[in-house]
Amino acid sequence: GRDVDGHVARLGHLALAAGADGVVCSPHEAARLRQELGRAALIVTPGVRLEGAAAAAGGPAGRDAQKRVMSATAAVAAGCSAQSRVPAGAPVADPSATAAELMRSTGTPRLQRITFGWTLNEAGSKVSGRGVVRVDAPRRIRLDLFGPRNETVLGAALVDDEYRFPAGVTPGVALPSPSLFWGGMGVIRPPAGATLVGATAADSTAVLRYRATDGTTYQYETRRSAGLVRLENLERSGNGGRLETVRLTRDAAGRIQNAAYRNWAEFRELTLETGDITDVTSFPESTWQP
Repeated sequence: GRDVDGHVARLGHLALAAGADGVVCSPHEAARLRQELGRAALIVTPGVRLEGAAAAAGGPAGRDAQKRVMSATAAVAAGCSAQSRVPAGAPVADPSATAAELMRSTGTPRLQRITFGWTLNEAGSKVSGRGVVRVDAPRRIRLDLFGPRNETVLGAALVDDEYRFPAGVTPGVALPSPSLFWGGMGVIRPPAGATLVGATAADSTAVLRYRATDGTTYQYETRRSAGLVRLENLERSGNGGRLETVRLTRDAAGRIQNAAYRNWAEFRELTLETGDITDVTSFPESTWQP
């Protein structure tokens, strides 16, 4: 039989001799190639999957683009070093099922009252205050912002994909797109009519990409920890690049500590620092009609 390890090593040396910066290989060969090619060579390992997806890759042909795969944990244990590059976005076996699981996990029904401090940085001008959000996930949110003198800056409700404001009142703060607002609450809720165009994963992380009816793309980045899936980042982009982003920072228990929203086109950033989170049994229906 052929000496596979020796053949892989010879091909690696040929690639570097031809001027390549590194090689692409399965994680099964990464350790041998690192030993052969040295620490400066780039080793790209696309065959990295979630634990479950790694097992599924051995199923019927066509379910996965790679046959020789490992989970990231197993790849490191097998000898892949920190210098090896794992491309973000290895395809999952069933994108629709993955998306359904992630949406279900982040959209768990809950009734909460959350207090927070907020800071708005708009074109270099800063204003801050306090606020309260009432969450009836995964359908309704009520947001109230108060300024430094306890004056009302904004009162608004988001029901599904529709903002509701008091009649005749112009909002004092421009709000994110509805899906970005839901993202700030840790909920994956793509716009109505959006199409799933990709689902990728690597070990504990997964990424969903949707294309909305207006042509913009929504990218959700999640992480699984202690059996729970949590949204970390959300980006809305168009042909010109980033339009809006949400970045979530969590504590050790997974609670959102900070939600930072940025509108890249209008140079606006709204940051919420979470205070108290209180579970409640219900909200009056008037809550959703500011």
